[in-house]
Amino acid sequence: MPNSISDEPFLLHRIVMHKIEKTTRVGTIQLRDTLLNVASVDITNFAQAVSASYHKRTSKEFAKFKESPKPTYEVLLNNYTGAETDEKFLTFSKDAANHLKDEMNKKPTSTGGYLIFADYTIHDRFIMAVLLNNKDGYTVDEDRLAIKMIDELNTDQIAMAGFINMSIYQSTTDARRYLSFMKGVKNISEYFVAFIGSDDDKATSKDMTKTFIRALRDYFTANSYESDTVSRIEGQVYNYCEDKRSNREPVSIEAISALINPEETTNFFEFTQEGDYQLNTIIESIDKTQLNRLQVYKYIGQGLSLTFKRALYENGKVQLTDNDNKIIIEMPEDMKQSIIDELK
Repeated sequence: MPNSISDEPFLLHRIVMHKIEKTTRVGTIQLRDTLLNVASVDITNFAQAVSASYHKRTSKEFAKFKESPKPTYEVLLNNYTGAETDEKFLTFSKDAANHLKDEMNKKPTSTGGYLIFADYTIHDRFIMAVLLNNKDGYTVDEDRLAIKMIDELNTDQIAMAGFINMSIYQSTTDARRYLSFMKGVKNISEYFVAFIGSDDDKATSKDMTKTFIRALRDYFTANSYESDTVSRIEGQVYNYCEDKRSNREPVSIEAISALINPEETTNFFEFTQEGDYQLNTIIESIDKTQLNRLQVYKYIGQGLSLTFKRALYENGKVQLTDNDNKIIIEMPEDMKQSIIDELK
C-alpha cells in the first residue's frame, strides 16, 4: 500500500484554465477555447502540484450539494459526466467560469484570478475548481547570465478551491460528504461556496475530530472503563487514525467501534449516534493536532512549557489538586536529580 496519496499514480484526464479579472464591481472573463494538453509533462506536473497542495492540507470543510433547488454547478457537472468528451468538459468549464463570475459580481470585495478546472484520478476520481493568483518570481537568462522578474502561478498559495470526489458522488450507496473546500490564502468565501452550491451542513476536520474524541472519552466514562484499559484502547485508536490520516483515507466510526470492543462491535457507534454529538459516521480528514490529544497534553505559556502523555494522568502519575491550582508530578529519580543539578 502506498504511504500517502502522493505515492498514488496520478492520471490527468482533462484540464483547462480561464481568467477572471475583477478590478471594479463588475468582473470580466477571458475564456480559453481549447483544453490544455494532458500529454504535456509540464501540464501534468502542474495539475499534480495543485492536487498535492490541496490534499496535504487538513484545513478543509466538507459538504454535499444542496438538494433544492439543484445547484447550477451540479447541473453543469452532470451534463459533462453524462457524456464525457473534451468538448463537453470545455463547455462545462466555460459555463462554470461564467457562473463564478456572476457570483463574484454579487460581492464587491471579491477578487479574480486564474481559474483551473481539471478532471483527474489519484486513488479516487476528482473534479477540481481552483482559483490561483500570480506571484513575483525570478529566472535566469542563461545566454546573458541576467536575472529578470517573471509572474508565475503560485500553486502553494491557493486562493480558493472546491473539489468533488466523484467516486463518492457517483456512488449510489455511499452517504459520505463528497464536496470539500480548502481554506487557502483567504477564508472560504461565501461567493465560492454559493458558486459550488453546497448545503449548509458543513463540517471542518478539526471540529469533527474534536467531537469524536469527546464522544470517545464520554463513552469510556459512561461504561466505567479502567484507566489502563482506556490508555491501551486510545493507543490503538490513535494508531488506526494516524494510519488513515497519513494515507489520506477517511476514518470510519464503525471500524473504531469494532476496534474498541471486538465482542460488542456496534456499542460505541450506537453511543455516538444516540448522543447529541452530530458526529458523522465517516470523518473525511482527521485533524493531526486534535488527534494528538489521545497521546499527549501540551501547554506553553507564562514562562512554562509542559508536555506529558495523557496515560500518566490516567494512571495518577500526574495529578491536579482541587483548590490551589497546583499540579503534582511523580518524578523518576533521574529526573529529580537532573532538576536539582540544573537549578543549583
